[in-house]
Amino acid sequence: MIPPFPNFKPVALEDKEAIDAYLRLHPPLCSEFTFTNLFAWAPSYGFQISGFGDGFLILRNTDKEQSFLQPLVHRQAREAVLACLDFLKIRVKRPVIERVGEDFIEHALSDRAGLDIREDRDNFDYVYDIQELIALKGNKFHDKRNHLNNFIKRFRYNYIPITSSLIIQCMEFAHEWCNDRECEKDDGLIKEECATYRMLRYFDELGVKGGAIEMEGRICALTMGERLNPDTLVIHIEKAKAGIQGLYQAINWEFLRHEAWDLKFVNREQDLGIPGLRRAKRSYNPVRMIKKYKIFAR
Repeated sequence: MIPPFPNFKPVALEDKEAIDAYLRLHPPLCSEFTFTNLFAWAPSYGFQISGFGDGFLILRNTDKEQSFLQPLVHRQAREAVLACLDFLKIRVKRPVIERVGEDFIEHALSDRAGLDIREDRDNFDYVYDIQELIALKGNKFHDKRNHLNNFIKRFRYNYIPITSSLIIQCMEFAHEWCNDRECEKDDGLIKEECATYRMLRYFDELGVKGGAIEMEGRICALTMGERLNPDTLVIHIEKAKAGIQGLYQAINWEFLRHEAWDLKFVNREQDLGIPGLRRAKRSYNPVRMIKKYKIFAR
């Protein structure tokens, strides 16, 4: 049972039905707003949920900071924003609501009096045309196409949809991936590892789609995603063994053509301001950026 504001509870599997029901009525643009995403990252960011109006408030509550995500509220958006900022005023120096989508700003928050709204470029989502990423035609995909074709020519591999029978192998690969990158030295990678394990452990309950590439009997790449809105897939996780050129292109290509051929767009989430990640996401030629904002009180 989700308590009414100002009471909160940790986001848990039992909340899936209620959150999914809201998101079906009000499909999001931003990658953050699926139950899977909130649930998978909940241990790392302390996500807690409260009922408000016709939807929910999501509090990010850790030892170091407190903030809110965009309110998942349709009819009382301004009231929800003010409630979030007021809640934080006595708890933090500078109250903020984060990961606020452009759709919320434009359509749900027409009255912005007393609010300081700022673009959050590092968290803009990259959106791509799925058919373009499957076909990889033209000069703009020249490098990607070459990497993929070289991989296909050089290696024997199998693409396998992830099912419950593969979960242990996927977890083992995710652990190997983290060891190779010394995840223990990077707080962001530690959090990502936790989210990956959580998605895999509750794979069937969450209803996500997943795909893996197997070479010589071992998983060497995996990805997981789900429908974000009626025409868009969101990719939550994508990992490939280092040192195999074209493997990232292969897992992306195989997953889209097997699991997302009936959708129009794929949202590959944000670059977090990391230069290498920004270059990589730009190199796939996004057709749109989903803008996000932070909201402060003036």
